[in-house]
Amino acid sequence: MEKKEEIENEAQKLLNEGRVFYHQRNGNEAAEHLKSAAKKFEKNHSYEKAGEAYFMLGESIRIEEGLTDWQKGKESAEAYEKSGEMYYKINAYQKSADSHNWAGAMFKETAKNAEEETKRPQTDLWWKACTSHNHSGLMYENANMWEEAGNSYALAGDISKKIKQTDILKSWQWRDMAHCYHRSGYYRVKAKEYGRAAQSYEEAAKLYQKEEQIDENKQEFDTAVTVWNERRAKKGERTGEAFTLSAENYNKIRHLENLT
Repeated sequence: MEKKEEIENEAQKLLNEGRVFYHQRNGNEAAEHLKSAAKKFEKNHSYEKAGEAYFMLGESIRIEEGLTDWQKGKESAEAYEKSGEMYYKINAYQKSADSHNWAGAMFKETAKNAEEETKRPQTDLWWKACTSHNHSGLMYENANMWEEAGNSYALAGDISKKIKQTDILKSWQWRDMAHCYHRSGYYRVKAKEYGRAAQSYEEAAKLYQKEEQIDENKQEFDTAVTVWNERRAKKGERTGEAFTLSAENYNKIRHLENLT
């Protein structure tokens, strides 16, 4: 059995060689070395190095194969996804978020290319794209990066606009994308991006309406209106921290007002 130090040294050697091939734009050679390095680092619980190796593996496959071979595109996306998982294990939230964002972008491109080639809906690939961007939003949230979290959650919701055959996802998946838009709105408010926040809430409302979730639909539109009002408020009109505008909180306030 190999000792931990021996595995680490061998993995580092493979990573260094993979870097050289990567910078020489020799994607195939780079991918071969980086894949071996990533697996060895992961086996050795060297998660930061594993995250780096998996990320470069995703890059190498993408560089070598471009964006037209959807099978290779899927491999690239999965490597980025693994990179995000490795960084998460050491609480490197921003790096994890960046990796998951790349995974989402590659899954989207792969889904589109696969549909063009096979002439069949690619439900699983679209959903993987949504999940990757959702994970990215969560990681940015953990890193207290509100603007980036809002953007990633919006990208997860945007999958609904990329899908031409609107019956290829299950009902709970559409509702989950609506919730992604809701989270996007919430974190865009925290970043004081009120116009974009309102747009996210409106997109959430439309998806809830599609799924005949009437209460959620109304709450999201109510919140969107309030966010637009916040955007138009004059400077200095409100003091202290900006009003937190989640759909649930706003609904509670309306309820209390109706009782008085």
